[in-house]
Amino acid sequence: SRTQIETLLSGSSEQQKGLFSLLALTMAQQSDKAGSLAYMKELAKRYNNLPEAQFALATAASEAGDQKAVDLAFDRLAKIAPEWDLPIAWQVEKLRHTQLDATITFLKRELDRRPNADYELQAAYPKLLVSAKRYEEARVAFVELLKRYPKQAELLYAAGLLSYQEKDLDAASSYLQAALAANHPDSD
Repeated sequence: SRTQIETLLSGSSEQQKGLFSLLALTMAQQSDKAGSLAYMKELAKRYNNLPEAQFALATAASEAGDQKAVDLAFDRLAKIAPEWDLPIAWQVEKLRHTQLDATITFLKRELDRRPNADYELQAAYPKLLVSAKRYEEARVAFVELLKRYPKQAELLYAAGLLSYQEKDLDAASSYLQAALAANHPDSD
């Protein structure tokens, strides 16, 4: 209830973070999506600099189908918590099964705003391109990521397979040999 939420929000910053994280996780179960979003907008406005509040707002907006509010919440998160990857990973996971192109666009935008995103989030981008059968773009993205992670076997292997598919046999051989040297699991 609102009274309980307000009581918890009057506590420490750790309690506030915990409450907003819990609210983010429970948005999908709310029957009144529009009402939940309206209340979350009110709370997020009061806690504008708390990343967990913006994440809860993004989840509520997503559940209510308000893309503009989702985008605004992620814009705010990019400013106040550019190192926090969880909300981005959540949105990618939520969208990727039903809106692959939108997921690719979203992740690309967020990675551009977060150059220090963790490896898994960065590697998700070319993998999504492969899922969308955008192989040449995926190969370019894997090769670009190899500049940052040159000994990452998974990237070397993917770049090798995609180079082979694109009939660039010299590059394919080079990447696949490097993947084997880096102990890629398919080295047997």
